[in-house]
Amino acid sequence: MEDVQISKLADQLLREIDSRLDSTLCGGQTADPRAMKALLALIEQFQPNPQLLDSQLRSFVGRLVNGYRLVLEDELTCGEHIGVIFYHLAKIRGIKVVSNCLTSDLYLLTAVLDRVDHLGNSDSAQWQETFFLLVWLSILVLVPFPLEKIRPGLAKAIFDLSRKYLQSSGKESDAAALLMARLLSRADCAPLLQSFVADNFNSLAWEQKSVFEQLGLLTTTNHLFRLCAPQTLDLFGQRLLVLIANELDTPNASCLRFFVKNLGKLGVHFVRTSNYDAVEEIFNYLLDFVGHASTVIRYSVAKQLAKITSLLPQQLRNDVVRALVAQLELSADGRVDAESIDVELFHGVLLAIGEQARTRQLDTAFLPELAALLHQTLFLEQYRVTHAVGSNVRDATCFIIWSLAKRYKTDEVGLELWRAFFRDLVLCCCFDKELIVRRASAACVQEVVGRHGEIFDRNDKHSLKVKLIETLDYTVLGQLDRAFALSLDICELGILQKEIQTALEQAVLHRDYDIRTRAAHTLRKLGDKQLIPRYFQEQFQPGRFYVLAELLQDATEVDTDKYHRLFVDFTFDFHRDPFHKGEEYLYLLTVLCREGFIANDHELETVFNVIRNSSEQVSQRFCELAAVLVLPEKYITKWLFYIKSGSLVAARAVGHANWLETRVDDVLGLVTGHADAELRSCLILSLAEYLHRHDVADHQKQTLIACLDDYTVTNRGDVGSLVRSATMKLIEANRDKLGNHALINHKLLRIAGETMERLRVAALKLVADLNDWPFVPPESDVDHFQALMRIYCAHVVQDRELSREFWKGYCFSAGSQQSLAQATNAALLAFFQAWEQLEDRKTVLGDILSILKPLDTAQSRIERATKTQDACLRFLCNALELNLPLPADIAVRSIFVRVYNLTLGKTHPGRLAVAIRVFVQLALADPADTKKDCVARLTWLSKKHPTASVRLAALEGLQEIECDSV
Repeated sequence: MEDVQISKLADQLLREIDSRLDSTLCGGQTADPRAMKALLALIEQFQPNPQLLDSQLRSFVGRLVNGYRLVLEDELTCGEHIGVIFYHLAKIRGIKVVSNCLTSDLYLLTAVLDRVDHLGNSDSAQWQETFFLLVWLSILVLVPFPLEKIRPGLAKAIFDLSRKYLQSSGKESDAAALLMARLLSRADCAPLLQSFVADNFNSLAWEQKSVFEQLGLLTTTNHLFRLCAPQTLDLFGQRLLVLIANELDTPNASCLRFFVKNLGKLGVHFVRTSNYDAVEEIFNYLLDFVGHASTVIRYSVAKQLAKITSLLPQQLRNDVVRALVAQLELSADGRVDAESIDVELFHGVLLAIGEQARTRQLDTAFLPELAALLHQTLFLEQYRVTHAVGSNVRDATCFIIWSLAKRYKTDEVGLELWRAFFRDLVLCCCFDKELIVRRASAACVQEVVGRHGEIFDRNDKHSLKVKLIETLDYTVLGQLDRAFALSLDICELGILQKEIQTALEQAVLHRDYDIRTRAAHTLRKLGDKQLIPRYFQEQFQPGRFYVLAELLQDATEVDTDKYHRLFVDFTFDFHRDPFHKGEEYLYLLTVLCREGFIANDHELETVFNVIRNSSEQVSQRFCELAAVLVLPEKYITKWLFYIKSGSLVAARAVGHANWLETRVDDVLGLVTGHADAELRSCLILSLAEYLHRHDVADHQKQTLIACLDDYTVTNRGDVGSLVRSATMKLIEANRDKLGNHALINHKLLRIAGETMERLRVAALKLVADLNDWPFVPPESDVDHFQALMRIYCAHVVQDRELSREFWKGYCFSAGSQQSLAQATNAALLAFFQAWEQLEDRKTVLGDILSILKPLDTAQSRIERATKTQDACLRFLCNALELNLPLPADIAVRSIFVRVYNLTLGKTHPGRLAVAIRVFVQLALADPADTKKDCVARLTWLSKKHPTASVRLAALEGLQEIECDSV
């Protein structure tokens, strides 16, 4: 999909790169870093399809070179930027391709060389600029003149420079390897080549080199094999082979890939020089690594084998294929034991055979035997303790079939084999769990159908091929559910019905939970009612209960009594058994109970064992079962006991139970009790489902609504928010059955002003919906509080009781302890904007101050009321410090009295600190009547309060009042 998207945008992106490249080069050293970052981001978008850069690549690189000419002449200082841009182009498109776009101006060779020397001695140089210059040198050294005529000792200078950077741990090593290879490939540099080989390619010298230098040397030789003539390669080919052979006993992991690549190049060279003994030796080395643990090594081995065999006669190619297959050590009948095989070895062998097929080297005589192997490896899975492996083997199998379809004609393979491939590939498309394998199979189907459509012997085969390819859509295969559903669409096309049903009948007992459940859903849709007896077996097997539950739902008559036999020996150990064993038991029991099945004591005990597993799947199945399960009284009591003991599964399902109508008060007692908040929230959500079907008494509704006042706090924080959130969802789902909207409004408007964003937004939306008030979902905190204050001014301000409840919530946001928080600022801004529009400010301020009255709350709620007073005090302090315009007829001293009363007794220092700030603001606001009282209180606190921090805060408050007076 990324390839397609980038293809559509390529022209636009190239134009943007063109424009930004000019501005970056013109900006010199002062180029905007953001502009540079944007340019590099545009280049990196070509990663999925780098070839799309080619139309403008030579232009881009040419302009970079022209810009750097000015750097060499000291007219520009943007060399670092040019290096960074060039490196990103090379990273996306490849160093060799980009290097071919560089100019080979003879007169720049020495200047570029001197510049690299200068950067090498500079501590501030960026490595990308060095990388660019080394790549440029690799083109400049190809000038068709002896290097010694340009400058004496030039070749040796470039050689030494390359050797220096070959030891680098960065990307400069790649550029230096390319430079070294192109230098040594020159005829006038033969002595340097001899010195290079003699100094580096012997075991003693090799062991003394760092890993980075070894990698650089191997990269250099890899380039040399493409650049040098065969007679030149003879100088070091045999010597390199001996070195690699010695190192392969204990290969360095970093160097091994380059060893393999060099072995491939050596093999090609020795084939061309008819040194078949060396070729055989190289084959043996490569075959030893065909099953290496690294996927990269296996891919590299497969490619190198194909490169060598492409130069061999067909008979020798066949011998290589036989050697590859012999590595698998198949049984005499050719069967693959999936549980005992080496998965990496199979993957490597199949990749190698795939490369043979892709390059059309595979002899068609092997195809029948190969097809029998592919039929098994296309569905190969090996199960480990927690997962299954083998997707890479299946993917490699698809690669072989794709290569055969692309490179071989229909009659070369035969229609029967193409039909067998097609059948297996379609099954793989629909039923393989791995996305990459499903899509690889779909690509193979397209090749087989498009190139070998004669496999369909039908009059409408042309339209069938089109429909089939449209059905196996790339995006549809992205989801496993939809992939399984595709099998039904393929059956409707009139093909592979029997094969698909057979595959589904086997897949319903698959070891993977996701596969067998989806297979059961799909098998049910095929509508074959004769399958029920096949799975009715008393011995339990994972998937059997599940497929029975699916098939029984469409059965016309079900003899439920006989199913007791299935459950006689069935047990569930919640400590050891996986959740899906219990889930499918509950599922089958649910289907049977809908048909009149009455569970006995053993089966009910098993149910209560199963629900001790807390998985989501078990919980969902138990909710379905609860609606149809007939329970004796002792099991109802047991269910309630499970809830009291903290079972979330039992709590979620209680609202679906058919016995709840007579035990609602018992459940409500658990809701209002001291159970865990998460458990109570589950009970409330479950009761919401119950209210869909039944009505409850008024006192029971009041109990549910009162859950909006749950502010339980534990070491996990405000866990009461779970209960409040669940209650709001209950109200939203059953708004027509909860008649007392006035009480609900009180509580929701309070929550709508509190600090928890998730709850306040939900509360505001719900209260607006309940009362048909205009409401637009807020996009920010400012939007939220402005909408809330509009509702207050329009619908709340005239109702004193509702107004006081509103401010109990609002003060928590406007008076948050995090005074610089975004929500606090938004709440204060909305309050001041609304304050200017209020007509009766005195009454509104009285509603706010009423929160500061002495508490007469029950002991159970004293903590919450105290927090509310503290928040209101901070709200008042924030408002006064922001110069809240007080009503002219307000008695400022009455505010002082309210705050003064809060400072009496054993008051927390935090509250006293806020009260002191309020006293200061009141003294400044009303110097005639209130200042004297404020100063007196502050004086007492500064002298007599036992806490030092309070005395200091009071003293600072007095100083502030005195300074203002002066």
